[in-house]
Amino acid sequence: MNELCPFYCCYLLQSVNKRQSFYVGSTPNPYKRLRQHNGSLVHGGAYRTKRLGARPWEMVGIVYGFPSRIAALQFEHALQHVYQTHYIPDNERIVKNKQGGKTLPQKLSSIRQLLKCHYFHLMSVKVHFFNAHVSEVWMDNKFKVEADNVMTVSEGALHHIDPAKSTIDDVLDYASANQRLVEKFYNDYMKEHDKTLDRYLDKLTTGSLACTLCDSTFDYTSDDVSLKPFVAFCKHCNGVSHLRCLYDKFLNDEGSESLVPERGICPSCQEINAWSETVLYAKTIKKQHSH
Repeated sequence: MNELCPFYCCYLLQSVNKRQSFYVGSTPNPYKRLRQHNGSLVHGGAYRTKRLGARPWEMVGIVYGFPSRIAALQFEHALQHVYQTHYIPDNERIVKNKQGGKTLPQKLSSIRQLLKCHYFHLMSVKVHFFNAHVSEVWMDNKFKVEADNVMTVSEGALHHIDPAKSTIDDVLDYASANQRLVEKFYNDYMKEHDKTLDRYLDKLTTGSLACTLCDSTFDYTSDDVSLKPFVAFCKHCNGVSHLRCLYDKFLNDEGSESLVPERGICPSCQEINAWSETVLYAKTIKKQHSH
């Protein structure tokens, strides 16, 4: 799988029929993955989600913005094993054994604990909910685990239905509505990503450009490979610099001992940019121009 795929997320499924049944997974395409889990596609559905009575599944929320497939898989594995993962200190562990962590507040608090872990915090991942009730449980924060990640909720987010008082058609309509919310979120994200990437690529077609930090030039229209270093763009303005120069500046901005910055201030417009997102675009541009 392409490590430079622009979207990776870890997702939380909840059974529409059995609200205490959950499933955690990761994917570069949540819309396609949800269809697989619910049998809309023939291949790819994970075995555990096919057990009798669990479907249809609702994708209630995602953690997204991981810089690679590996990072998303690490978060997924940690969330599946919160009772023993090294990303959560023993003295802060809410779920203490394999049989625990079955409730929604525990699931969401486990996500919060992983988000505040330094390793995942550096990735500047975000949280999005497709279910209004689940977002309210997140905000209630029963176990008082603070996480400062950006959290958003879909417009028209669903509220739980009572399967005991619903017809089969009601349940299927509910699942379809959830699928449409996931599809819209994913499509909107990808459109914005492609629009941003096109803007960066267009700027590179102008020829020689000067780094805003060191003033030396690079030129992606040149046949000279040495003039095509990793470059960093600001998503807020037209500022562009060497990735290595921006790395040094971001570390200096944070004034920390960390080897990897979390975010930094654009030298041109003074707006904040996430380091992981900046690196992803730099790698994508470099790869496209290496062929």
